Amino acid sequence: MNTVSIHQPNYFPYYGYFNKIKNSDIFVFLDNVTFSKDSFINRNKIKTPEGIKWLTVPVKNKDILSTEIKDVEIFGSGWKDRHIKIIENSYRKTPNFWKIYDILIDVYSRDWKKMSDLNIYIIKSISKEINLKTEFVSASNLGVSGKSTELILNICKKLKADIYLSGSSGKNYMEEKRFLDNNIVLKYQEFSHPIYKQFYGDFVKNLSILDILFNTEVDLC
Repeated sequence: MNTVSIHQPNYFPYYGYFNKIKNSDIFVFLDNVTFSKDSFINRNKIKTPEGIKWLTVPVKNKDILSTEIKDVEIFGSGWKDRHIKIIENSYRKTPNFWKIYDILIDVYSRDWKKMSDLNIYIIKSISKEINLKTEFVSASNLGVSGKSTELILNICKKLKADIYLSGSSGKNYMEEKRFLDNNIVLKYQEFSHPIYKQFYGDFVKNLSILDILFNTEVDLC
């Protein structure tokens, strides 16, 4: 059975994003939809001695809300030094710091122009680190179109999906009958965030994957 899941390429996504990747045969980066303000496409949260902080990659703002994710351009390069400094100061005492730090050095040493290219590289690098074998595809390379359920369905049909694994929020908008009519089983992700040892006070869930990678040796997915 061929299980497909689809999500925008996010910046250092949270644990649940990688749980969805693990439970899919093919994971599609939804890069042919418009950029969303205040989403996780160009930012995410980490835990610091001063509390929760956002790591935000600046993007060029001209017509940004009508620009497809694959075409969103990064503004400047000074953000890389800021991000790695904040991450170093927050996680250098964690058990896995040096192992994960190598991934960061690789990411931040490269010259990035497009937000989606950066995010896809990060997600693939982390997936390799935690031994995920899922195949990755970018929606923009599939030659499909549509909006909302229609776009998702067209991607699934193109990839000959038997099962579409949706995030739990998909229950609010998915036209479920259309999947049934096309002989595709619609499943919703069942994800329970693990609790693990963190620095700096009470446990906080739904942070960037960086937090769990630095802090614990448990089976990440």
